[in-house]
Amino acid sequence: MRVYVKCVTESKRTAANARRWGALMALRSVLQQADYARRPAGKAFCIFAAASAIAFAFSTSIAAPAGGLTLECSRADVVNAAWNAPITLAFEGSDRGTLKVGGVFGEFAIPASRAPMELQGEVGEAIDGVANARVKLPSLSDLEACIGKADAGSDAFANARDSCLQKLPAASSGVDAVAQIRIGIGGGGDNGGEDAFVVFKLIYSAPSRAPDGKMVVEAFPAQCKLMK
Repeated sequence: MRVYVKCVTESKRTAANARRWGALMALRSVLQQADYARRPAGKAFCIFAAASAIAFAFSTSIAAPAGGLTLECSRADVVNAAWNAPITLAFEGSDRGTLKVGGVFGEFAIPASRAPMELQGEVGEAIDGVANARVKLPSLSDLEACIGKADAGSDAFANARDSCLQKLPAASSGVDAVAQIRIGIGGGGDNGGEDAFVVFKLIYSAPSRAPDGKMVVEAFPAQCKLMK
């Protein structure tokens, strides 16, 4: 676990935020295990998990509407102060459709799929989108110059990247990236103050000296509410 995670969990969170953070970390874990990024955007699938923390991550007292939905999150990211601004995610379609994103990362749309998901006996659903997009992030050259000579894959590299993302301005014309987004919505229970949970990744399209040649930016949206 990186230093900034420890900082948030130990010194910056209220009790309510602690529950949200735990749910977000649990959701992040199950998405990594599912390896959803390697699946086609239009392919429906279900994930079955046994950990009770994962079930909590998807629990919510508001059922998702059968058609399209709009999710508004008051904070695009719970760590980066530069992204402490609203973000909206709107899905249009049924089993397949379009996921539109608006906010601090710019305005873009990617194809997405909607499928059932069962976790620890809770029936919910997930909306997945993976596609190229033009997004608002610092240029890769500026970001790597700011990071300096830290070894790729080290804590120093990750911490420098995250620090630089907080202080560098977004490129005026945007950057090309692969957007990987999942919205998880459950079917009842304690929701920790969230109507849904979002995992949000932006991967620079240009080759990088980051691990595996890919500069990955992760955001953790919070205070997310389904609009009726």
